[in-house]
This record gives sequence, C-alpha cells and structure tokens, in this order.
Amino acid sequence: QQAFRCGIYSASVGFTLKIGDNAKQLVVLSGVFIGAGELLGGVFQISLSGFTKRQKYGKCVVLATGLVCQLITFTIICLNIPATAVFGNTLDESFIHPRASLAMLCSFLIGFADCCCHTQMYAIMAIMFPENSSQTCAIYKFTKGIVVAVAFYCSNYLNLHEQLAVLAPMALIANVTFFLVNKSVMETTSEQPENNYKLEKVKCELSNS
Repeated sequence: QQAFRCGIYSASVGFTLKIGDNAKQLVVLSGVFIGAGELLGGVFQISLSGFTKRQKYGKCVVLATGLVCQLITFTIICLNIPATAVFGNTLDESFIHPRASLAMLCSFLIGFADCCCHTQMYAIMAIMFPENSSQTCAIYKFTKGIVVAVAFYCSNYLNLHEQLAVLAPMALIANVTFFLVNKSVMETTSEQPENNYKLEKVKCELSNS
C-alpha cells in the first residue's frame, strides 16, 4: 500500500499521456491531493474520537471506512489508468478515456484511506504493548520497510492492474485480521478491571481475617 501510494500511482498518472499535455504536472498535483486526503482523514478521525473510545469496535469502523475507500479507488484506477502506465510513457487507454479529475480523486481517496489504516494500526499497538510501544513501532516500521522494498521491486514486472489485483485482497485480509486482533484485545482489556476488583476483594478479606 505504501509503495503504491508513495511512488507507483503518481508515476503511473504521469506516464498516461492520453490524460493530456499536462500529464507530467499531474504527478506533483497527485502528491498534493494525497496529502489533502491524509489531512481530511485525520480530521475525520478526530471528529469520531469519542465514538471510537466508547464503542468496542470503533477502530474497526474507521478501518472499514478506509477499506471501502481503497476498494472504490482501486476500481476507478483500473477503469481510468492503463495497465502499462506503470512501465513508462504510454498512449494506451484502459476501459475509459483517462481523465485527470478521476486520477486526482483517486489520489485524494488513497491518502484518506491510508490515514484511516495507519492511525488505527498505531493505536492498537499502543494498547497491546503499552510498556514497549517504541520497540513495537520500530519492528513494525522495519517490517513495513522490507515489504515496501519488495513491492517497488515487483512493480518492475507486474502491470498496474495486476498490482491492484494483489492489493485489493490483501487489504481485505488485513482488515479481517485487524478485526480479530482488536476483538481479542478488547476482550482482554475488559477482563482486567474485573480481575483487579476480585484481587482487591481477596486482599481485603485476608486483611480482615
């Protein structure tokens, strides 16, 4: 996902010459729209902060919103950007004539979805490992760096549509996995206050006896 967001997609937009004479300029504009999507994604989650704290599966709702945005984005990209655009300049078309407006919409949605996913990942890690959150984040960043490097390497051999065919099911699997982990974490954290109460009650009974 990060490799696609940071380099692959914006470059593919610039290589799609049928978009118009300003195709190369859209590479920079795509980065701007991705940043705008990240910004609005942060505002969206701030507005839902109360909901995510009160509801047991609030984080899953935010992540599911990101998943829906991703799947919609991948569909539009597949329709709008030709498969060969990832390899260099091309005059090919996909299912429709390439449009700059759709390309920028996808850039915005990519940033929005990315913000929804990453903030919830860090949030769940902080809950799971409160005493070792920095080490956990370091391992997460290291693992993600390896995956990003592999993704950039594979982008030399897989066309754009093939990459989307990999990203879509992986995004779905990631969301299901997050839901299962979040469920386990919430059940564990909800049991801790009850266990602490029972422990204090036993201590009081022992002291009274």
